[in-house]
Amino acid sequence: MPVYEIADLLHDAHQALRRDWPQDRTPGIQEALDTIQRSARSLEGWAPDRQYTPTADDMFAIHHGVALAPYGDDSSCLALGYIDRELMVQAAEEFMLDLTGEPLTRRASHRARLVGRVRHTWAVYWRAEDRDWFDFDDDQRTPGSVPVTILPGD
Repeated sequence: MPVYEIADLLHDAHQALRRDWPQDRTPGIQEALDTIQRSARSLEGWAPDRQYTPTADDMFAIHHGVALAPYGDDSSCLALGYIDRELMVQAAEEFMLDLTGEPLTRRASHRARLVGRVRHTWAVYWRAEDRDWFDFDDDQRTPGSVPVTILPGD
C-alpha cells in the first residue's frame, strides 16, 4: 500500500475518533488521537509551512455572503466563520444546487432537520502541492485553527 494511502487512512481514523468521542478527553483517548494525527501528518510530509489561514479565495463559492466548500462524499458543506444556522442552510442549499444540480431538500420538514444538524467547530486548513484540506478540531487553542460552520450531509 502506498504511503499516501496509509496517511489518508490514518487521517480518516482520526476524524472518526474525534466525531465518535468529541467530549472524551481522557488521557488514553487523547493520546491515541494525537498519535494518529502525528503519524498521518508525518506520512503526508507535513510541515508547518503548509498550514494557512483560509480566505474566501480558498473556498468554492459564496452564497448569501457565506464562503462555502464541499467536504466528504455525502453533500456536506463547510463555511468559514460561525454562521447563523438558518443562513447556513440557505447558503448550502443554493451552493449544492449550483454544484450538483440537485437540491439538498425538497420539503420544509427536511429543511428544519438540516437546521438542527448545523454545528460550529474549529478547523485547521492545510495545503499541499496536490490538494488542500481541513482538519476538524473542537479546540480553539490549536495553533492556526479558525472557526467554521459545518452542515453534515446524509
